[in-house]
Amino acid sequence: MGENDPSVTVVAPSDGGGMLHYCSQLANALSRKADVSAIVDEGADESLFSGVAVDTMDFPGSVFEFGPDLFALWARLYRRLSDESVDVVHATVLNPLLVPPLLALRRQPQRTVFTLHDVSDHPGAEKYHNEITRQLLVRGVDRVVVHGEYNARQCRQRYGVDGTLVTIDHGAYSFFTDYCDGPIRYDRELLFFGRFRPYKGIETLLEADRLVSDVVDDYRLTIAGDGRLDVPEDDLGDHVTIINEYVPNETVCELFSRCRAVVLPYTEASQSGIVPIAYSFRKPVITTTVGGLPEVVMDGRTGLSVNPQDPAELATACTKLLENETTTEEMGNKGHKFKNNHMSWEGITDTLLAEGYRS
Repeated sequence: MGENDPSVTVVAPSDGGGMLHYCSQLANALSRKADVSAIVDEGADESLFSGVAVDTMDFPGSVFEFGPDLFALWARLYRRLSDESVDVVHATVLNPLLVPPLLALRRQPQRTVFTLHDVSDHPGAEKYHNEITRQLLVRGVDRVVVHGEYNARQCRQRYGVDGTLVTIDHGAYSFFTDYCDGPIRYDRELLFFGRFRPYKGIETLLEADRLVSDVVDDYRLTIAGDGRLDVPEDDLGDHVTIINEYVPNETVCELFSRCRAVVLPYTEASQSGIVPIAYSFRKPVITTTVGGLPEVVMDGRTGLSVNPQDPAELATACTKLLENETTTEEMGNKGHKFKNNHMSWEGITDTLLAEGYRS
């Protein structure tokens, strides 16, 4: 590390899932250029971190759990973040628990940074306190980090910020490839991966699957994630597998290693952490033309783009890749190259150090 490199503390009140993956990969990459520590929830998998000093705190499940424990947590967190050894505090999770200590740091020399993954709540997942938290943090920190130009435009329009905005790409999740030993395959299998939410378009995917099954034989569709999925099992074909639970890293590796393509039929989106996973496994992505997805899925090159809520168009795209392994592999290789060129944590941390962490 250079003499002028800052000391950075990354804060993510999360004990698992995508937010912990994001925090760990960012912190690991930063640790090669700066002195980095991370604060996460008790129970978090600390093995995801490398070269990072990890502290754990017992974050309550809700900011509304008022009591002496919550105030003690705020005091402890503030003392930790305001220590003179810390130059930059980077919060990577939208959580109202972080508002009091982060805003209190405005009176201290520490530079505060907040990653805004979603400029607004997704349909069906709205929480009124999320918008209040966004308003307070976006206007209260020194720098706001967003992924891609779509989110940057949305943030400017919604919150009126510009000079404090730092735009980066979403980093890759190549670490998942370390969790299994088998080769990359292109089986006749489509994969939907991620939390089950109304805006994810799973109903459209199942409608498209019925059309695909009329023209394509001997393929599988796997829908893996956790959440509420109101689909009667009788409506599913024998070729459809539902994995409705938190998916461990080893299974993530297995699913992405073997599938032909990843399908993200979203009706609304900001960005997606699933695209970098797919590209890490050299898999093309079939997705919709919503939000910032067209910035990372190049139609006809790294995947196929279709209109949202259009089962027929989605079925055509799925059929094309199921019936042409050569095209699929070519797209997957281009996606992998895109990942290396545009989703590298090396480049992302260079941008953060230059534009986000230094005055």
